[in-house]
Amino acid sequence: MATERARTPGPNQGPDSYMRPIEGDSRDPIPFYGLSETERKKAKEKLSKAIISDISALDFWVRQQTNGTDFRVDMYVAKPEEPIEPQPPEVIVPRLQEHRQEMQRIGLKNLPPEFTLVDLRLAALIAYEIELQKTRLGEPQTEYQDYFRSINGYPPRLIPEQALDDSMDQMFDALEKTGLRFTRTKPISVQVALRTYNMFNHLRTLQDIEAHYWRFARRYRFQLGILIGEDLNDVNYQVVWKSEDKFWKAWERIQLDGNELWMNEHPRHIGEYNNAVVEGYSVHEDPHFVQGEVLRREIRRRNLDPVAGIITIPGPDSFQLEGLAQTTADLGDLELTTDGRLGVTLYRSEKRALSNGLFYVASGASVEEVTETIRKYMPLKSIDEIRKLLREGTTKPFERAYLSVYGISDYELLQLQQKFGSGIRSFLLRNLYHNIRTRDQIMRGITLDLESLLGYDPYPRGK
Repeated sequence: MATERARTPGPNQGPDSYMRPIEGDSRDPIPFYGLSETERKKAKEKLSKAIISDISALDFWVRQQTNGTDFRVDMYVAKPEEPIEPQPPEVIVPRLQEHRQEMQRIGLKNLPPEFTLVDLRLAALIAYEIELQKTRLGEPQTEYQDYFRSINGYPPRLIPEQALDDSMDQMFDALEKTGLRFTRTKPISVQVALRTYNMFNHLRTLQDIEAHYWRFARRYRFQLGILIGEDLNDVNYQVVWKSEDKFWKAWERIQLDGNELWMNEHPRHIGEYNNAVVEGYSVHEDPHFVQGEVLRREIRRRNLDPVAGIITIPGPDSFQLEGLAQTTADLGDLELTTDGRLGVTLYRSEKRALSNGLFYVASGASVEEVTETIRKYMPLKSIDEIRKLLREGTTKPFERAYLSVYGISDYELLQLQQKFGSGIRSFLLRNLYHNIRTRDQIMRGITLDLESLLGYDPYPRGK
């Protein structure tokens, strides 16, 4: 059956098809409201199962080809009902287009809200496979803003410089509380203080890193469970050490055969595992597993369609997933230690600066020039590491799609808190942990005046 459905991409499935409305289908629209409740339910379930099956088939094929180092599904919160038959992109991409056409015929307004996100997921998978093919063939890459938008559903934007300065001030406050002395206006003084902290608080063995991580992950998970109204004792995963020359220190994997937190012992990272950094990661990574478990419960409660539980990567889910992980400590007003506050604020400063740096490089500035511009916001990173991140984030398809998400989502979600005060915290936490939505659904669900809130036009050059 899979072979019969494989075909050459049609006129709406070329490299730019994800940038255009789907058109030209000759089949009659489905009179969805003309169907009985049972018929509507069956039509939706059929579509949902087909999408789950095809995304899983692509994911398993990619994992087979890369010995598990690459993948297309970040979280299997739901399970395919049928055995997974791995299939390559040339088979799956046309099917994904067919699913998008089917959703258009039904009408997204006639489907649960999560299908709007699913539609963007399919568009992102198509765009990503096309970009990978361009890279393999040595063809010019898609322009940065268009590519980022095709993956995430919104364009990259420059975070206001004042927001970067504010995040640094928060980091300075935390660093001062450790007892170290430095001059805020002198970057070299800040770098010396942080490296002194790192030297005296460095966790020197993998066992020490894990023990420190679990100590705080369990502490903050308990606090978070109270805030979102969930018993989180069922959240389980194990730490698995990897050595990969990649940008990440830690990465959650919610899979059909168990959950793992990959931690990276590559020389690029191993020297930065100190008390602050590891506690900061405990309040970033553990919430990913919490969200996966809560979404699984929402599917079982029939509050979400199962298709919401096949979370793809890179894709539009990253705004909520990374934004929530970045801001849970703030939105939940968690009782962080001094070390933990230092870790969270340092990570925030680094990610916001990198997001802007990637925008500058993609706009034509040199890596060397941008490194000098953003270095003061990344005081624990070496010059070589900053340059490497900038090159990766402007040349590699995955990094181009993903690295800016951390800073943008963190900034935008915290702007909601700043504008609407502490009263929005509980609402945001509960809503974001119990639902899965697009950036637009999240932000416009609270305010329509995004330009005033964010300090920039959230959708330049159109929608």
